[in-house]
Amino acid sequence: MKAKNIKIKLHESFTYAVEELSKEAHELLTFYKTKNKYGYDRIQYEVELPCRVDWCYYCQGSGGRSKYDIEGYDIDRMMTDEYGETDYDFKEDYFSGKTDVICNMCNGTKIQNILDYEACNEVQKEILNQDDECFQEEADSRAEEEAERRMGC
Repeated sequence: MKAKNIKIKLHESFTYAVEELSKEAHELLTFYKTKNKYGYDRIQYEVELPCRVDWCYYCQGSGGRSKYDIEGYDIDRMMTDEYGETDYDFKEDYFSGKTDVICNMCNGTKIQNILDYEACNEVQKEILNQDDECFQEEADSRAEEEAERRMGC
């Protein structure tokens, strides 16, 4: 299958780092206005990057998954009752595919477009690295705030 380009949404905190990018990086960015969760205007940045096509790693290319896998149930516990005896009806339904639903990651297409970092040029890598730094700073800030809350501040 031929690879194509996909649009990647950059993190919300990327807005504060746009000024640090090169002129070439600015030309690759697109943006639009949206509302944040509090109803205020914010700018969302996107960049088009090369990708590779690969089998969906959630459904292993089958296009479907058991609804119990998606919802996080313990299948081993569900196949046995409280006395440790096997529930053969549920086991048969589970392994025959009666509990399957369409994969929520690939929407049943069996494939996914995955960002190909190696195929990116230097300008695209600059944008991705800056976005990663912004995300890490945001995560560190949230972790520090949470630690302060736990300390009673």
